[in-house]
Amino acid sequence: MAATADSLWVTNTGDGTVSRIDAESDAVVATIDVGSRPTGIAATGDSVWLINFGDRSVMRIDPATDAVVTTVPLDADARGIAVSDEAVWLVLRDEGAVVRVDPDVGEEVARVRVGARPSDVAADDQGVWVTVEGDGTLVQVDEASNEVVATVDVGDAPNLVATDDEDVWVADAGPGRVVRIDARTSRVVETADIDTPARGLGAAAGLVWASAIDPDTLLRVDPGA
Repeated sequence: MAATADSLWVTNTGDGTVSRIDAESDAVVATIDVGSRPTGIAATGDSVWLINFGDRSVMRIDPATDAVVTTVPLDADARGIAVSDEAVWLVLRDEGAVVRVDPDVGEEVARVRVGARPSDVAADDQGVWVTVEGDGTLVQVDEASNEVVATVDVGDAPNLVATDDEDVWVADAGPGRVVRIDARTSRVVETADIDTPARGLGAAAGLVWASAIDPDTLLRVDPGA
């Protein structure tokens, strides 16, 4: 799921569509055909980007028209997506890399090797953050150079990443915990046990939320508590 100023955007993998939901009324106001098996989705103010897993592509939806306006073919399966002010970033798990797509021209412009089995990606003012499950690390990629500038050991099986204004948060599926990294220093500053692997992770308003695999529960992590 992704959010713009007035809408939520949800991929419907089974029927190959994206639903636009009005944030005030909770009503579905548009259903957009996007092809085979849409999965990850991310948004900025004027664009919604999604992975089309079945077609090996990434697509851009224009919220002004609710239409697909850009399709970028990929040569590998993408597993995660993040959007910054400068680029769209995609995780290529089997390639051990992240791909940078220029949103203005709709083309891949860089591919950065990050390690074994990258699993998720997020972007903020400090750069691009990638969880690398096979190495137990969080990798920071500098958007100016498209190079890895920091590697942080974060646990056994980091599978999710989220950012807020100051920190990066990683879900470590191995022991079932959440790890907090200072985005300015790239150092681990806190860990919180949640006693279950997480399948979703989000950070906002000074809080971190993790959705659990078993049981099916939403957990709140209070930083510093």
